[in-house]
This record gives sequence, C-alpha cells and structure tokens, in this order.
Amino acid sequence: MRDPLRRRVLLAGLSTGVASALAGCSALGDDDTSKPEPYRIGGISLLNDDSTSHTVDLLVERDREIVHWEAYDLAERSGDGASADAVESSSFGGCTPGRYSVAVRVDDTATRVLEAADEGARRENAWRTLLIEDGGTLRWAVTVLSDDEENCPTTTQQG
Repeated sequence: MRDPLRRRVLLAGLSTGVASALAGCSALGDDDTSKPEPYRIGGISLLNDDSTSHTVDLLVERDREIVHWEAYDLAERSGDGASADAVESSSFGGCTPGRYSVAVRVDDTATRVLEAADEGARRENAWRTLLIEDGGTLRWAVTVLSDDEENCPTTTQQG
C-alpha cells in the first residue's frame, strides 16, 4: 500500500509547478490595440503665472519606468510675465520612442497625471507645457514648435 501523504505532497508540488508554468499564458496571444503607439517628447515647460511661488514635482515615465523625477521651484509672476523653467528632452530621454506618462504635484497637493494614453498628447516631438494660472489653476497643453525635428532628430549622424 502506498503512503497517501507522499502522494498528496507530490500532487501539490506538481500542481504548483504547472500553475507556475502556465501563469500568464492567457496573455501570450494578446494583441491589445488599446495601447498607444510609441512617440517622443520634445521637452516640458513649467510656467508660473500666479502671484505666489510654487514647487512643482515632475515625474516622467516611459513604458512604466521612471525616467525623470525632480522638483522645480517656480518664483511668482513678475512684471515681465510668468516665471518659467524648461526641462529639455535630453534630461529624461524624451527622444527615445515610448509610451509616456507625465505627472505633477504642485506644493504637495494631490498628484495629477497630465498625460497617459491621451490621443491628442501623442504628437511626435511636441513640447508639453504646464501653466499655473493666477489663483493656482493648472492648465496643460501640447505644442508642436516646429516640423524641423529640432528637439528630437529622427536621423543619426554617422562619424
């Protein structure tokens, strides 16, 4: 007569192994068309048009990996206009095609995701602009500065 305890241990081990081996198999044939195509970001402008200074925490993810996370101190609006800071694409690899997500937190308030799978935001080589208006209202815009690929050239020089 066989030992029932050994049989249970063996079956438990096999079932765990099979479950582990098959984990994720349902996603193998998944051709999810809801994912946006990779694109590039030319840069990010941070503008403060408020009469109060603000600290902006900027988080940029590409393909779910953090590529830039930094705090920026923006002075209050002066007589010359909005206080500004520019984040060049080279500081976060924005010229690398990917699926980007950009999030901000202003003065330790709740974090706001400004861009994810938004169709309008996926313009190739465009700049993103965060504007803090008078009173602290946030505005987000995507701006294509030029078509000459000044920010992210698609061709590489051979040398």
